[in-house]
Amino acid sequence: MKKNVQDISHNWTYHTNENTNLNHLSTLQHVRDIDIDETLILTKELKRYVENGALLIKSNHQHIEVFIDHESLLKTNYYYSNQKNPGMSLHFVQLPDNYVGKTLTIKITSPYRAYAGAASSIYLGDIPSLEAFTLSKSMLHFILMIICILLGIGILILYYLQKYNDSSNISFFFFGIFAIVWGLYYPCTDYIVYQFFEPRWVSLISIGLYFLIPIPLTLSFYFRFTFCRKYYIPLVISHILFTSCAYILQVFAVVDFPEMLNINNILYAISVFIVIVLSLLEILKGNSFLRFTTPWVILAYVAIIRDFIVFYTTRIEQQSHIYKDMFFILILIILLYSILQYLKQTAQQQADMQTLKIKEQLTIENYKNINTHLQQVSVLKHEMKNHILSLSLLMDNKDYEKARSYLDEISSYSNDMIQVFYTHNYLINAILNSKLTKASKLGIKTTHKILVPKKLSILDSDLCSLLMNIIDNAIESCVGINKNISPYIDLTIHVRNNYLYVSCKNSKTNNITYKNSKYISTKSDNTNHGFGIMTIEQISKKYHGIMDITHDTYSFIISVCLKL
Repeated sequence: MKKNVQDISHNWTYHTNENTNLNHLSTLQHVRDIDIDETLILTKELKRYVENGALLIKSNHQHIEVFIDHESLLKTNYYYSNQKNPGMSLHFVQLPDNYVGKTLTIKITSPYRAYAGAASSIYLGDIPSLEAFTLSKSMLHFILMIICILLGIGILILYYLQKYNDSSNISFFFFGIFAIVWGLYYPCTDYIVYQFFEPRWVSLISIGLYFLIPIPLTLSFYFRFTFCRKYYIPLVISHILFTSCAYILQVFAVVDFPEMLNINNILYAISVFIVIVLSLLEILKGNSFLRFTTPWVILAYVAIIRDFIVFYTTRIEQQSHIYKDMFFILILIILLYSILQYLKQTAQQQADMQTLKIKEQLTIENYKNINTHLQQVSVLKHEMKNHILSLSLLMDNKDYEKARSYLDEISSYSNDMIQVFYTHNYLINAILNSKLTKASKLGIKTTHKILVPKKLSILDSDLCSLLMNIIDNAIESCVGINKNISPYIDLTIHVRNNYLYVSCKNSKTNNITYKNSKYISTKSDNTNHGFGIMTIEQISKKYHGIMDITHDTYSFIISVCLKL
């Protein structure tokens, strides 16, 4: 049916009720210098015939009169129900059978400066085709409306999921509200909406939502700012005050919404510009959210300025509303960011839970080692008197060689005692207590030099993964060593110049496989192994550090440096 619809918006003549000079209009657009309540009179000869022909005319806060020659076809009620606002409407005007060759005259009058002299596109066709045409023109925005509302609900769900996990940002809440309001606004100026609401209600709903949109949007960005938030407060307050005053003035019939449209547009353009400027400053300070979204805000701002220019000049192609689509993309971008943040936080929470389990396990092992150590100390203390008495007898008998052998025996016994303290940092101490005790039990000689503060700025989960992977790899390498080589692990951990330095040297006899800039596991089950080095490298990059590996035939050294 769309092929039966013709756009007859080209080649019109016009004059006004106050100036009868005829002027040519190549295409219907905003005729400037038309005053409030001044009538724009458009004329055109109808040359093309359509069976059961009708006109499709859109009135945007305007009173419309339609004539064929001098025969009146349509006259809207301007001041109906004592209301100044004529509203927004769509008119299907049935033409007489013999309309070809006659002059079509359309008179347009508006009580508002913004809409005076604004002529919309006019279509010719039969009424079923025109109705199908209006439906097709509206369908995309109607679908996008549903998508926007669903996206807004999705953002709100993510907000409450994050709130449940104590990691929410109220910015997501306000942006979810914005997405829903924007979705409701999306089809408000489309043809299909005029079929369901009276003209005045179409005007109130569309402009009312348009005035409401900036509030949740500005609040969303306000809570995203960190360093520049105080500079954004006046803009948030101005939007809230303007929208509140606009609604109050409309409710009490003091000033209509369309009369306040210019103020809102100016405030809208200024606010988005300020958002962009402050966002760029925030990006320089390291705001990751604004780094992700600001390019799309800039594109939306350009689209807004473009549509404002069209609105206040020709209004040609005004129906495209590119800025609506740009804000739709912005909603998608922020939803994507929200999902990524939620997944990241969920992964971090799982890593934290895993770290807590490891800490619990390390605490139990630490407790067992301390008990074993205390038992060994008790035994040594109990036997010390006998050892001293035996040594005294040997010295009295001047049997110095036996006394020396006896001392060596006692010394070796004390060396076999489990060490339970390495550093004041509880987590590192617990890890070393567990892992180095395990190494000693496996017959691996361990040496260490640990000098770290009580607290480090590295996440516990990362510190656990780093040290446990390093030491586990060293232990596994020593366990598989040839019997003629003495296994050993030499571990150094210290802090210097705001960097944490970890170095581990261990014995080895296996070959090291290096392929595609990666170390490949030589274990038989290499599908489930070989991730240790990868994990260590990822942690070093996360903390802007480096990882270095050197090896020869019988030793392997890994060194990691992390910025604190």
